[in-house]
Amino acid sequence: MSTDTPAGSPTLGLGRRSTPPGPSRTKEEVQASAQHRDLSTPKLKQGDPAFDFTLPTLDATHGLSDVKVQLSSFRSKRPVALIFGSYT
Repeated sequence: MSTDTPAGSPTLGLGRRSTPPGPSRTKEEVQASAQHRDLSTPKLKQGDPAFDFTLPTLDATHGLSDVKVQLSSFRSKRPVALIFGSYT
């Protein structure tokens, strides 16, 4: 666990909390927040290049490996499908 989160805090495996600190909020309170509206607003238009990012690959046991892949390395080479969540 990362040292920047309190012991026992849920993390995303990247040293960040998976839930914000503070009191729980209802779904309606979350949806009414400025942060939610900002995250729900598309920042790209059709045809805009995607934001570049680098992520570790998974090893045979589905753990993170030391090998990294960068989205921009695929530019003009082949189509890329981004899958968020489980596809099994």
